[in-house]
Amino acid sequence: MERFGIGNRAHRTEDDRFLKGSGQFLDDISFEGTTYAVFVRSPVAHANLGKIDIKSCMSVPGVLAVFTGDDISSSGVKNLPTLAHEWVELKKSDGSPSFNPDRPLLSQGKVRYVGEPIAMVVADSEFAAQDGAERVQVDYQLLDSVVDPETAHEEGRPQLFDENESNTSFTYYAGKIEEANKILDEAPHVVTRHLKNNRVIVNPLEARGAIGIFDNNTQHYLLHCDTQHPYDVRKQTADCLGIDIKKIRVLAPDIGGGFGIKYIAYPEHVLVLWASQKIGKPVKWRSGRSEAFLCDAHARDLAGTASLALDEQGKFLAIKANLNANLGAYSSSHGPVCPTILSTLMMSGGYTMPVVAAEVRGVFTNTVPIDAYRGCGQPEGHYILERLIHAAAGVLGLNQDQIRRKNFVSPSAMPYTSPMEVEFDSGHFEDNLMDALEASNWEGGEKRRSDALARGKLYGIGIASYVEITGADTREGAAIKFEENGKVILNVGTKSSGQGHETVFAQMLHHQLGIPFDKIIVKDGDTNELPHGGGSGGSRSMQMAGTAIYRGSEIVKSKAQELAAHFFEASSSDIKFDQGDYFIIGTDLKINIMDLATMARDSEKLPTGMEAGLDTAVDINHETSTFPNGSHICELEVDPETGSVDVVNYFAVSDYGRVMNPSLLEGQVHGGVAQGIGQALYERTVFGNDGQLSSGSFIDYCMPRAGDLPSYFVGFNEVLCTTNPLGVKGAGESGCIASLPAVMNALHNALECKGVSHIDMPATPERVWRAIQDARI
Repeated sequence: MERFGIGNRAHRTEDDRFLKGSGQFLDDISFEGTTYAVFVRSPVAHANLGKIDIKSCMSVPGVLAVFTGDDISSSGVKNLPTLAHEWVELKKSDGSPSFNPDRPLLSQGKVRYVGEPIAMVVADSEFAAQDGAERVQVDYQLLDSVVDPETAHEEGRPQLFDENESNTSFTYYAGKIEEANKILDEAPHVVTRHLKNNRVIVNPLEARGAIGIFDNNTQHYLLHCDTQHPYDVRKQTADCLGIDIKKIRVLAPDIGGGFGIKYIAYPEHVLVLWASQKIGKPVKWRSGRSEAFLCDAHARDLAGTASLALDEQGKFLAIKANLNANLGAYSSSHGPVCPTILSTLMMSGGYTMPVVAAEVRGVFTNTVPIDAYRGCGQPEGHYILERLIHAAAGVLGLNQDQIRRKNFVSPSAMPYTSPMEVEFDSGHFEDNLMDALEASNWEGGEKRRSDALARGKLYGIGIASYVEITGADTREGAAIKFEENGKVILNVGTKSSGQGHETVFAQMLHHQLGIPFDKIIVKDGDTNELPHGGGSGGSRSMQMAGTAIYRGSEIVKSKAQELAAHFFEASSSDIKFDQGDYFIIGTDLKINIMDLATMARDSEKLPTGMEAGLDTAVDINHETSTFPNGSHICELEVDPETGSVDVVNYFAVSDYGRVMNPSLLEGQVHGGVAQGIGQALYERTVFGNDGQLSSGSFIDYCMPRAGDLPSYFVGFNEVLCTTNPLGVKGAGESGCIASLPAVMNALHNALECKGVSHIDMPATPERVWRAIQDARI
């Protein structure tokens, strides 16, 4: 129990099969008679479609079928709608409904971004399908493109949708705008910045894919795909195909990273199922890396002007942002959710901020659609807040830590209701910062600055604090099944994509029921196993699946206690449970839960009225969020001659409630920070004025390597959450939320001595060098 219980650093059980190459990823799966799909994608960003000539393609040996948008629509299959309406009410500035057309599975009449699928070629080999796709002739009648989200709404810009009067999808208003305007007009100090949260291409290690199988005998569909949310993909594909959800089973194997972009359904999911029905064979599609740059959802891409008002003492009075959100060519599943409710809901962070206000304009451009990526809007909101705080500290002559400590919400104020009507249940925000300051030797920063300068480098140190809201889908399931071979199967409705769920969920069951850790098998990703699962996204897995496991364990314990009392011929109140054993209080008589599970299969050994077996399934609906919080400190050095930036140290202290497995939790923080550093310093998505993706491969799109990342210090302040029985708070996204402003605040701290007042992400060497040169003029 000590080695594998909650709070211990149990080693990841899944690593054994991954290191030995025995994991099963999507491309490891094949079936007899499998056919292969390749998509014809638009090479232009904006064009009316003329004739699509497939004759040459059909002459290629091995090509079985070519499908176009006309084939899809004539069969009654629906396009993919956005799911934003499930999260937030979106309207235009005049109060009329927002414009959010469905996303075509295969384009008809018009293409709106490079990479949009136009036709689907199915062949008996991937090579034949690729050969056939190259022979599909498409007549493109070129149109002008629009790619800049800050001007896309203006009159005279190229229009993506003729049925919409502009490229504006919605205008979202949050908070108290009139009150914020009044405060900004009258406040002693107002700091204003124009800030850009750059578009990123997520690039999980494993590119997406899907295998569709239609069983003509049962009229049921089977979809194998690398999704973070099998249950949502099942629902969306069923809706598109117009069939009962019970006729689709989704199976998700091991997944090589997801980070949010694999949380949603894509056109390819629907199309491989539909094509399998048409040709009577399994249909497999796998994306190449270059294709993934165009067919996976992109992320972030939010820009605008924001202001922070303060009084003479540096107390915050109000924050307001006017933002333009690039949706891409279509409103993807959760694309409009990120820049609206999730960017603005937590824009006050962990500070006492009387008023928050925001106006967010969502616009269409001839670019790849945007969707959720680690943090889903909250990195954007916190970036605005923390960059403004850093700037305000300079204006008021306050230290970076001092201005934050003046404004943190006190633990005595908990539960605290934010200006956006969000209730925080717990948190010691200042403690996180104090611990981070100590870990970083903050007081020694000026000496390190002098030492760096002696080496010809500019030293910078920056702070960012955060409070995140977690827990996307509020419904979750779990099932515990005792096998006759002594194994215990734990099925969950979340889906691991590298987080270590097999380890930590087994730790939980071991801790709750005393079942030997090596006897527990954790399974996920099969929609036939549970009535519902919420997938893994929004930092929800531990708080939701963990709670479901806890509830199920309590049911098992209660039933097993009744059975133990029957076995001992004693009252249930005289039975005590401890680490897997039930015993009569005051005696040495005991029986293990595994023996009781065996006994429970024999109805003759059960009390009257007790159902056979200890197997239990639960389906919970837990609508309360958690609020992980923390402070990060970044130290970096800049070479002023080249503009290169080296992050030399990074410190993160956070409150995730009860820590289940410190090693896994540290890994989550490391990964999130790495992605934040990548966006802040390296990752630049570039579209030309014609909508062509200029950064369409790793030749032009830079991501950080291990050698680019610093040493990490990760500390925990365990303030137990009061809204779930485990006391846990979500953890998967926080590293990405705080790291963007921490890195950029450190960079601005380094460049202040050169007169540089502002630089946008990504702070590439060229941008940094040019900023230094421009400041000299």
